[in-house]
Amino acid sequence: GIFPLGGPAGSSTTVEIKGWNLPTRQVVVDNKSREPGVYPVFVSKDDWISNLAPFAVDDLPECLEKEPDSQHRTAQAVTLPTIVNGSIDHPDDRDFFKFEGKAGDEIIAEVYARRLNSPLDAKLVLSDSDGKQLTCNDDCEDRSSGLESHHADSLLKATLPTNGTYYVEVVDTQHQGGPEYAYRLHINPPRPDFALRVVPSSINLRAGGTIPVTFYALRQDGFTNSIAVSLKDAPQGFKLSGATIRATQEQVRVTLTAPPIGQKEPLRLNFEGRATINGKVVTHAAVPAEDMMQAFAYRHLVP
Repeated sequence: GIFPLGGPAGSSTTVEIKGWNLPTRQVVVDNKSREPGVYPVFVSKDDWISNLAPFAVDDLPECLEKEPDSQHRTAQAVTLPTIVNGSIDHPDDRDFFKFEGKAGDEIIAEVYARRLNSPLDAKLVLSDSDGKQLTCNDDCEDRSSGLESHHADSLLKATLPTNGTYYVEVVDTQHQGGPEYAYRLHINPPRPDFALRVVPSSINLRAGGTIPVTFYALRQDGFTNSIAVSLKDAPQGFKLSGATIRATQEQVRVTLTAPPIGQKEPLRLNFEGRATINGKVVTHAAVPAEDMMQAFAYRHLVP
């Protein structure tokens, strides 16, 4: 395991590692040239390498949780936007963070823990300066995390009713805790964005033939604009028809047509989605995925 579970883009992060047969107790993760995302961390000795631990890289300011912070009156003060790297240190531990807000401000609080291999089953509670609960969240499904069979991380959204101090509380719903129960708590205004998945991840298509494919829009933080999907640097003759995910839609089924002359070798087709967010054009690659079922009920888009 590692702590913290992530660090800021554009700098290096010293990470504590725990486990067995490790050659060191710390490793420096260099994020200077990395874009936001999740990257593997490991250590090696001779010809052996450890298991891979996921490490999140983000572009928001970050800080470390500081004890004592288990009550409203000892809550750790933070300035938004921020990411707090902390842990539920022992069973029934509670971590409180306070920030100043204004009436009408929109805020989003989200825990990244289970998605980063932490056993934490998080719950988030937002309360006002009097300790009155405004909203809370236990589990929140993240469709971009396709291999997660239990979406135990939390996310809450709120519009602040008045000017004043607000509190965000992190607890483990299973009343467990320990150094390995680490988390990254994001508290920030909405940052609308999207990700794309294309299903199926591979196709067999006759020369000149047409086949349906489905694009899924994974919308974030209230993003509702339309997304135009296109082929990127495709061999001549490939065509995509009807590839626009309209505003508020989550998916669209389109057709892909192959050129009349067959290909001698398998090839990779790249798709990208383009949308306008806050007046800026944003482009993201579509990740190939499979629509898979878990336990005859739950569906996952597995990259």
